[in-house]
Amino acid sequence: MKSRSLGKAKPQPQQESTRGPLPVKSLRQPVISEAVRNYIKEHIIAHNLQPGSPLPPESQLVEELGVSRSSVREAVKALQSLGLIEVRRGEGLYVRATNFDAITEILSFNLRLNPNMLAEVLHLRIWLESAVISEAIPRLSPADIDELENIIHQWKEYADAGKPAEELDERFHLILYRSLGNTTLDKILEVFWIALRGYGEQVKSMTREEIRSQYENHRGILEAVKAGDAVLARQRLLDHFAGSKILHASH
Repeated sequence: MKSRSLGKAKPQPQQESTRGPLPVKSLRQPVISEAVRNYIKEHIIAHNLQPGSPLPPESQLVEELGVSRSSVREAVKALQSLGLIEVRRGEGLYVRATNFDAITEILSFNLRLNPNMLAEVLHLRIWLESAVISEAIPRLSPADIDELENIIHQWKEYADAGKPAEELDERFHLILYRSLGNTTLDKILEVFWIALRGYGEQVKSMTREEIRSQYENHRGILEAVKAGDAVLARQRLLDHFAGSKILHASH
């Protein structure tokens, strides 16, 4: 197999490369690792690899690119952290399904670093949800409505017991917009939920009155949804968010 060296090249006439998107040239760490990352990403695109597709093993990348195993492993770890590939122990490297893992981690860290961002993130969520709820309501199936009703039924039990229902809250909103069939929207909303989970102390500090109010707000949203009244549902959604402690704390 003809190798493509990304390491220290021996003096020789320049030859045009016929393999992959990377030029043959002398590189140093960490540039070598970056070049290997780019090579793997271009390989995925050039071969139209789908989630679950296998990638060349590390040993093949080492031979083809003429780099050290440590450079390949560093590149693999970086692509793992970005959520682009996964390493299956004993099996090799595989393309991962679309995910926002890197965004979630960065957002979660920055929220800890700068808590003032919390209100800004919530505002983004409010703007996003209020913009799409009118389109989502007509697309809800009877099965979706049944799921929402089951959530509200469970939520009432939580409210009667004075118990916060964070998981039910998340499921309610995700199901509400799932009808749009937009997986990117679903993942963005999921990012918001994961990032905001780090502030569970605000949920735990809710009073019984606040817990009851949260339940009643969502029950009201569902009533408007079932009636097919998108304008009322949007208004009730905004009214619910208006009572958020996070927004009041930012003023």
